[in-house]
Amino acid sequence: MKVVSPKLTVIISIIITVFSIHGLSLEEYLEIVSKNNTSIKLKERVFEKSKWNRLQSYSDYMPELNISTGLHHSQHLHDRLNAPDADTDASLVNLRNPSWSRRVTVSLPVFLGGRRVYGNLIAKEQYDISEIDIEYERLRIEAMAVAAYFKAFITQENIKLSEKSLKSAQENLRTAKLLFDSGRSTELAYLNFDLNYQMRRQELENYRMEMKSNIAEMSMIAATDIKFESLESSDYEVVEEKFGETTFLTAYEEHKRYLHASSPLLEKMRRLENISKYNRKMVWSNFVPSISFLYTHDFGSSEKHPFRSTYLYEDDIIALNFSWNLFRGFKDALEWKKASADTVISHLNYVDTKNRQIYTLETVLSNLYSLMEQKSVAEKTVELALKALEQSRVEYESGKALYLDLLNAENNYFESVRNLVFIENSLLNSFYQLRILVGTGER
Repeated sequence: MKVVSPKLTVIISIIITVFSIHGLSLEEYLEIVSKNNTSIKLKERVFEKSKWNRLQSYSDYMPELNISTGLHHSQHLHDRLNAPDADTDASLVNLRNPSWSRRVTVSLPVFLGGRRVYGNLIAKEQYDISEIDIEYERLRIEAMAVAAYFKAFITQENIKLSEKSLKSAQENLRTAKLLFDSGRSTELAYLNFDLNYQMRRQELENYRMEMKSNIAEMSMIAATDIKFESLESSDYEVVEEKFGETTFLTAYEEHKRYLHASSPLLEKMRRLENISKYNRKMVWSNFVPSISFLYTHDFGSSEKHPFRSTYLYEDDIIALNFSWNLFRGFKDALEWKKASADTVISHLNYVDTKNRQIYTLETVLSNLYSLMEQKSVAEKTVELALKALEQSRVEYESGKALYLDLLNAENNYFESVRNLVFIENSLLNSFYQLRILVGTGER
């Protein structure tokens, strides 16, 4: 067998390490968040618990079986049984001390005024809500992750621009030095270029510190350390394909339908409204009688000690109990009033949530269409700023323009590029937030 040299092993490990640090795409980051986020995992555990709560609600339909047994000793009875005249006392003939008793009781509520039915319906709604909570939490965390990703991406692009602007400032400083030494420029011009160079250095360091903060935020959302060489740019054309030929009103009506049909938050509020209705109906069970079945088999008391199988008596009791609590100090009426108020509150909460969701939808769509217009203007601005920069550099080096003209042109160019990066990524962020808002993340 051929043995790999240690030197080659080190080289291979270095290559693997270098290529394992790759560009991180938005989809990859969202997958990491989905697998590791503790808030989503918590909702999943709550959902598991709700399964048992729902199953527990059906236990009210099952009969209750109770077995009781006991060893009983009475000091008074002991004294009586040991009295001199105990043998002639007829009341003590069937008494034993201590005595052993056993009893089996089976009970089953037959009718509780609908309390069990509505209790099971409430348990089902709570089970569905816990499942909805998982999807809602996933979308909520996804919205945070998307915003954090694009925030970090903008910072990354600003770092790249700052590196370019620093390199350009360094080149301008070198040119200004040559012109100053040859007497073709002033010391003030050279000092201004030097100042501009130092400001570019500080700007780059600020963006690098901001990037560390952004990575920390991404790691917090993902609940794991996020490491990458660079963040990958998303496809801007998907927004143009979706909304380029669609009017705002058409897109608004379309996504409002998606929102009503798919939003987990609205579905949760609907379920909570149903629970309040069931609670109000359940209160009615306090106004109607209840019927319960009871069967008891009493083995009686054993003779002498519990290890004997002879019992003094056995008895079976079968009962069908009817109970109707006609007055409890207005408690039932007040419970009805509170349940009715809760129903109104839950409905208002649903309406308020729906209105806020629709307002958010309108706001996100408005931002998206506005950013699409801003993007086209920003692209033209970058194109014009680049031409102005190139012309200013030529004219400055030939002595036809002042150093301020070149600095202004350079600042205008980098600011226009930075503005375009911000608009493009804000546009993508709005697009993803819109998909998340309507409830599927896939629209």
